[in-house]
Amino acid sequence: MLLGIWSAHAKAPAPAGGAGTPPTSWYNVRAFGARGDGVTSDSAAIQAAINAAERAGGGTVFFPCGTYLLRSADPRIVITHSNLQLVGSGGCSVIKLAGPTSFVGIFIHSAGAGRITPFARTAGQTSPTVDVVSARGFHVGQYVLLQDPENQKPAAGPSAAQLDQILAISGNTLTLATPVTYTYTASDPGAGVRPMSLLTGITIRDLSLDGSGITSKDGATIGIKSVGTLGEMVEDLRGQDLSGSVFQQTYAYESTVRNFVAVGSGSGGYGAFQAAVATACTYSDLLSLDAGLESIAQKQARPSGFGFLLSDVSASTATDLQSQGSFHGRGIKWATSNYNSGGEFIANGATDQDTGVSLVNAQWNTFDGIEAHGNVGEGLWFDEGSSHNVIENANVLGNALHSGHADLDFDLTSDDNVVRDAQYLTFFSHGQGNQVFPAPAGAQPASRTAPRGG
Repeated sequence: MLLGIWSAHAKAPAPAGGAGTPPTSWYNVRAFGARGDGVTSDSAAIQAAINAAERAGGGTVFFPCGTYLLRSADPRIVITHSNLQLVGSGGCSVIKLAGPTSFVGIFIHSAGAGRITPFARTAGQTSPTVDVVSARGFHVGQYVLLQDPENQKPAAGPSAAQLDQILAISGNTLTLATPVTYTYTASDPGAGVRPMSLLTGITIRDLSLDGSGITSKDGATIGIKSVGTLGEMVEDLRGQDLSGSVFQQTYAYESTVRNFVAVGSGSGGYGAFQAAVATACTYSDLLSLDAGLESIAQKQARPSGFGFLLSDVSASTATDLQSQGSFHGRGIKWATSNYNSGGEFIANGATDQDTGVSLVNAQWNTFDGIEAHGNVGEGLWFDEGSSHNVIENANVLGNALHSGHADLDFDLTSDDNVVRDAQYLTFFSHGQGNQVFPAPAGAQPASRTAPRGG
């Protein structure tokens, strides 16, 4: 199935780089000993090609047609320098993960965060300014991480966090490019601002990932994991049978992900595509088919997952996200994600009382075009703490295939949301100030004894 889907999008690899990017040398993994026969481990050869490119200050690591085997027993492949491109030839360039243990196939990571400077006072949500005890060590143009380990949000991970850029400094006040997404509490231990070191010039293009060789039951196989990048470009990436994520990014600023297809991936609490603590990013033409299906086939202990999981994502644009079939998980989930825009979301066929499109602790988002049909749970669910969202053109007929659910659902703590041009039949409205236009003839509140949790 994956190869057929790829063929419709396949194209010859273009030269690496773009406007403002210097030309780079190409490093063919075959020249470093990779066999690409699907039998011999190619981990060491691929790492050698990456190391050579990094020593040269950057370059394109090229995967000609072949199946490149990565084993869970081999040392992890890592990229720790900027200006690295991983480029294949399309559907015929396959990176296959195999072994008895789940692992990350390729790990891209920066040097990470510097020392934290505490907040001087609680940072108010919607303001672009934060006060720190000392602005010493910060400078205009710097990328920083706002964090509050005590301010936990459901499904957001271990702490509330936001990646941003400093536009101005006045005294000990930092002005950021994006409004503050959370109420960061100054008195919480570990709350404050950290300088961030981000890799630049990272590109992943025209590759396929195959996790069918993993026999682990824990649902944590990840094809490519990227942590700490600026301007990362991911396009024409395909993946199948990755029990975790095909591609997962954390701490991403101005990243672009487009033309992505995942089949039978996303379980164990992961999304087939997953973004966390990402700001000013662009996501377009993303497709997930049968998320979680591989985990069910392997009878994994934690099959719950998502087609797309976007958490702590801010000021980003997402268009043409489509999840068809999500087994024991939601199709598209926005968790603790604020100030985002876009639309044209399709999420059909979520099983096990799960939802097509859900917003959890998500605020100030504007999406135009949501279709959700045939989901056993809700079609569109404003879950706990979601407020001030505006949805245009929502067609969520034909969901709630299990009692206790509805096509359209506003949770008890989700307030002041607006849905226009709505098509639905049943709905819950537990929050305050939510508005739906129009209310179709025959639409009526569904009944359940108590609101469901997140």
